[in-house]
Amino acid sequence: MNQPADTNDLPVRVRRAAWLARAAFLLVFAINVQCAASFVLWPDAYAPSFEVAGVPGAAAVQGLGIAFLMWNATYPAVIASPLRFRAVAVIVLVQQAIGLAGESWLRFGLPAGHAALSASIERFILFDAAGLVLMAAAFGWLLWVKRATPRARNGKKIPNSETIAPLRRARHVCIHEGHFDDQALRERAFFDTPAARSETSEFEPFSPPAAPSDARDRTRSEKDAAQPENSSHDIAKSDMLAAEPKKKQRGAS
Repeated sequence: MNQPADTNDLPVRVRRAAWLARAAFLLVFAINVQCAASFVLWPDAYAPSFEVAGVPGAAAVQGLGIAFLMWNATYPAVIASPLRFRAVAVIVLVQQAIGLAGESWLRFGLPAGHAALSASIERFILFDAAGLVLMAAAFGWLLWVKRATPRARNGKKIPNSETIAPLRRARHVCIHEGHFDDQALRERAFFDTPAARSETSEFEPFSPPAAPSDARDRTRSEKDAAQPENSSHDIAKSDMLAAEPKKKQRGAS
C-alpha cells in the first residue's frame, strides 16, 4: 500500500486533519500515562478508592498502573504519523472500546454498598468514553478528508474534474485541427481551466508530462527515414541539367 513518506507532501487540508488527530491521541495518551505513573509511584494514595489496603492493595494498584502503561504502548506510533499507522490507530480505538465495555460491565455488576469503588469505576467510564469519542471523531475526520482530497504524485496535485474536462477538449481540438502539439495542448488546457483563472484555487492546472527524450529522438529519426536525403545520382543529374543551358549558349556563340 502506497503511503506518504512525509506529511509535508500532503495537501493542506490533510495536514491539518492529521495534526488534529495527533492532538486528540496525544491528549488521551498524556492523561493515561499520568494516571499510570501515579498508580505505580503512589499506590497507597489510590488504594482506598478501590477498597483495597495493605501490601496486597498497593500491589494491585501498581499492577493496574503497569497495565495502563502496556495499554498505551501503541499510542506513540499513531501520534507520530496517524496516516502511516492507520492500522495501529484502529487498534487503539478497539482497545479503548474494550476498556469502556469492560468497565461498564464491572460497574453495573457491582452490588450495593461499594460507593468508593463504584465512583472510581465511573470516573474511568467517563474518561474512556470521552477519549473514545474524541479520538474516533478526529481519526474519522482525517480519513474522510484524505479520501475526499486528490492524492499527490511527485509533489504535484492530481487534477480534479474541473481540470480534466478542459484537457480533453483541448486534445479533441488539436486532433481535429491536424496539429497535435504538446505545447498547444498545454496552453489550451491551461486557459480553459477555471483553476488557472483563480488565484485562490486549491488545484494547480494540469500539464501533461513531456515526451521522453528517447521518444522525441525516435520521432525525428522516423521523419528523417520518411524523407531521405537526395542520393548522389540525383545530385549529379541536377548538375547536368544546370549545365545544359551554358553549353547551348557556348554553341550559339
